[in-house]
Amino acid sequence: TQIPGLLALMHAAGYGRDSERALDCTAVGFALAPRLNAAGRMDHAREAVELLTTATGPRAEELAAWLEEQNRDRQATERKMADLAKEQLTTDNWPLTTPYVLVVAHESFHAGVVGIVASRLVDAFHRPAFVLARNPAELHGSARSIPGFDLHLAIDHVRDLLLSGGGHAMAGGVKLAAHHLDEFRRRLNDYARLHLAEEDLVPTLPIDAVLTLADCTPAVISHLERLEPFGRGNPRPKFLLENVRLSAPPRRVGVTGNHLQLTVSSPPSKGGAGRVARGIAFKMGELEPLLPVGTHLHLVVEPKVDCFNGITKVDLVVIDLARCDNEPLGAP
Repeated sequence: TQIPGLLALMHAAGYGRDSERALDCTAVGFALAPRLNAAGRMDHAREAVELLTTATGPRAEELAAWLEEQNRDRQATERKMADLAKEQLTTDNWPLTTPYVLVVAHESFHAGVVGIVASRLVDAFHRPAFVLARNPAELHGSARSIPGFDLHLAIDHVRDLLLSGGGHAMAGGVKLAAHHLDEFRRRLNDYARLHLAEEDLVPTLPIDAVLTLADCTPAVISHLERLEPFGRGNPRPKFLLENVRLSAPPRRVGVTGNHLQLTVSSPPSKGGAGRVARGIAFKMGELEPLLPVGTHLHLVVEPKVDCFNGITKVDLVVIDLARCDNEPLGAP
């Protein structure tokens, strides 16, 4: 691109012309787009529009830095809201009293971030989730769903309780009077119990193929780039790495330590040495004390080729993990 504002945003996000980081579809989706969206989520979108249309020189750099700050604020707000929402949901009787549809509301919830937090709850609990910002008179917010539960139809089912509402199968939004909250929650769950089976509430993770660490070379994994661009209609392939050994202590990384860096190895093959690879497990930092060196794991990974300081290697993005002996994490 030759758009000065977009070049400034790329530089602020660590993808400048001198950077070796690949500006691929993942970078666009998870680095550039969230920074642009942060303006409208946290304040107003006018600065993002200005950045993409008229900003040049120092003004472009100023706006890119401002968007960087807005995105950090959005991330911090999201974490606080997600923690508070999970506190509301996890009572002493959890999971025996787990509702089919999660509905959380709080006066501190930021209206611009409710949809993201609803997605976080769906990821954590595999239930449809409504996250509502509350004021004394009204509640308004966003919802996200799971396969098999059409949010649009569910919202229609409770429309008599709503001031407004709509959406599609997987996402929606509602506004309702505050005094209708308990009835809204009850009727949504009554509806969900009729339309969701127990197996619908068990998350599944499709796996495309089985790999070994010996397969995880730049020459092999670079072929995956031919399948790009990846996105919702064309997800990045996921692979199973079976029976790898944790060969070094896991390390918490990231500003808040909420990610986990893993070093794993495979047994030596006949006539050859074992392979070693490093992976990053996003948002799994809390597992660090449960993973002693020597633990044998199955990993679901998305391998990516990375080039840094002239060195090309394969990084493993860890999507999920389990002990090979099927014991829960942390078991002796």
